[in-house]
Amino acid sequence: MNKSLSNNKTLEKLNFFVKDDLIKIKNLNILEFGVHAGISTKLFLQIIKNNKGKLISIDTVDYKSSFDDKNWLFLNCRDDNFKYINKFIKQKFDLIYLDTQHNEKHIKNIFNLYFDQLKVGGIFLVDDIFWLPYTKGSYRDNFHIEINNRESFSGIMDIYNSNLDKVELILSPKHTGMAKFIKLKNKKLNYFKKIKNRQFGFKNYIRNLRNFFI
Repeated sequence: MNKSLSNNKTLEKLNFFVKDDLIKIKNLNILEFGVHAGISTKLFLQIIKNNKGKLISIDTVDYKSSFDDKNWLFLNCRDDNFKYINKFIKQKFDLIYLDTQHNEKHIKNIFNLYFDQLKVGGIFLVDDIFWLPYTKGSYRDNFHIEINNRESFSGIMDIYNSNLDKVELILSPKHTGMAKFIKLKNKKLNYFKKIKNRQFGFKNYIRNLRNFFI
């Protein structure tokens, strides 16, 4: 897929799903995991310029020369290096944006590591959690990413279902999808219990068999 088109879709998703939330917040504090083309970084810095605040961006690729902004701090490290990153965290965040490794295990790990660093009412945004664009015959047809995103989506459901009293969840299937968690209270997260799927169980097999002959 054309890189500029992909970048435009990223910006479109952010404008559609989270920009209106952010422009209402003064002294905005954002933690961003994943810089890549700098689409989200640029948007966040533009909002901070108007609203004041601070953006901390994390990436394993060195992007520190990509932006020259007094409100921006870039850390060249892994996003799961909490011990190191925590040294630079001075206050809790209004937004934590995850756009690095797109797999269920990593999403759950980062959510668990940084949830305490999010303000009550703050947003934990996870990018690329939808699989429809990657299904066979779709515009991003890709077996690996389809399965990976299905698993990531399932992991998002596990987080939510295990912590119904601590988070609200809003989903957008736009393009490659986003999940928006809103923190409801300062309490320790419950263990992310896997949701039991009865789709492939014996009872559903009998159900499908019965429906076949109706």
